[in-house]
Amino acid sequence: MKNYFTHFITVLMLLTSPLWIFAEGQQEADKQNNTADQFAFKPYGGADGLSGRNIMEKANSTLIAKDIIAEITMTLINKNGVKRVREISIKSKEVDNLNKSVMHFKSPADVQGTGFLMIESVSGDTDMWLYLPELKKVRRIASNGKNDSFMGSDIAYSDMEDKPLDDYTYNRFEDMTVDSQDCYMVESVPANDAVKEDTGYSKIIYWISKEKMIPLRAVFFDVKGNFIKNMQIKDIRKFNDTWIPTFIEVEDVKKNHKTVMELKNIELDTNPDDSFFTQQYLKRGN
Repeated sequence: MKNYFTHFITVLMLLTSPLWIFAEGQQEADKQNNTADQFAFKPYGGADGLSGRNIMEKANSTLIAKDIIAEITMTLINKNGVKRVREISIKSKEVDNLNKSVMHFKSPADVQGTGFLMIESVSGDTDMWLYLPELKKVRRIASNGKNDSFMGSDIAYSDMEDKPLDDYTYNRFEDMTVDSQDCYMVESVPANDAVKEDTGYSKIIYWISKEKMIPLRAVFFDVKGNFIKNMQIKDIRKFNDTWIPTFIEVEDVKKNHKTVMELKNIELDTNPDDSFFTQQYLKRGN
């Protein structure tokens, strides 16, 4: 499905999802027991006729506007509660179901001018480039580097790629209420080892709002089956009849580190010029 950081970007998805199905004390216990066992749910036994694949197809097709211009406040919080705040501008555009996104870091000074460009191709690959102003060079992100952290955040470069639905198999669990919203529960499992190694995840479980068809929660498991990442959407707003996640929190439960992203100054359907999504513009910034 379309990733929710990219489409929060457009997330990002990046990145998505809330902590509310567990009591506060249980959340602390979950961090101590980071195995898949705590997420054992019953298969769906209802009769609405929707499979896990059907739900993901619907979410994939209804998620987002064709293009977006916005600003992101990204706050990195370490295990001691120390915060680092970064201001980012973003432009994203979708043409023929292929996404182009460009970001520039505006502050603080140590990352100011850094740029990131991502372009999806018809081959199914996603090309990524990082511009580092101190080196005055554009560096291509190699395939074997896509599981690395994006600019010190809890989001990997691979989290920002749009993966084909056919790369996964889907299992539906019993529906659940999250933050007073009725949700579908769908488990997404890589269809083969290549997809697993490429993403760094053995499975992802989504709690998808039935009303908005956006995940309110997602939990991620590494290739060994350990629970490693929790993603939450804490605010969703409607713009031009489109639901947009505007506050996302991603937590690495092993490192006890969080990334909080707030989307603001949102403009939809402005059809950004294609010249924005080039290496030349990446160097110039905005």
